[in-house]
Amino acid sequence: MLQQDNQREHATEKVYCRMDQYCRDRLMAIAASFLSRATGCHRTDHTQRVVHNALWLAESTPEVNRQELEAAAWLHDIGRGVEREQGIDHAHASAALAAELLPQLGFAADAVARICDAIAAHRFSAGIVPTTPEGRLLQDADRLDALGAIGMARTFVEGGAMRELYHVEDPFAEARTPDDDAYSLDHFFTKLLRLPATMHTPAARTEAERRVAWMEAFLAELKAEIAGPATPPAV
Repeated sequence: MLQQDNQREHATEKVYCRMDQYCRDRLMAIAASFLSRATGCHRTDHTQRVVHNALWLAESTPEVNRQELEAAAWLHDIGRGVEREQGIDHAHASAALAAELLPQLGFAADAVARICDAIAAHRFSAGIVPTTPEGRLLQDADRLDALGAIGMARTFVEGGAMRELYHVEDPFAEARTPDDDAYSLDHFFTKLLRLPATMHTPAARTEAERRVAWMEAFLAELKAEIAGPATPPAV
């Protein structure tokens, strides 16, 4: 069912096999089933992008186990429904669910432990520094999806029903503490613009900086539009 990996030796000697299609299809189906209980912007489309990001980052990280990384990426948010319904941290809920599901797909106990460790550590607000290559790449892949055009779209979709767009008197938090529980725009200042500095891999940091530059250009244009034109209209 799963292709066997080479033994974990020195990083330069690791050449890990890719996941076979049967296992990938099972993981996709599991993710889709659990994520149907999620809300907002943490559904199947987000997971698919995280998988894509993770495998892209793996191309420049030879020491990573691609099978374990891909499994962690597919399952990293499957506990979102549990969090919404029971208030349990979704990263820990996802790891617990993955620990039950992965042995059924043929993953060995040590691989299950590493995958679950990566999943449990991925959440930004937990502030956990992963100890494995798979955990570091999963964090980077998940955080990249919060940046750029897709990250901005997710921010405004997520906040649209729950928050004001921005603080009317001080939209860009220039004289107040940002509060992204109240204003969607403040999420840029509490989290998004800080993400490049948290990336573990050079490729993720470079891509994050590119995406943030695009976001900063958007914020500059938004600031100008909120302020209104500085000159009278041409006649």
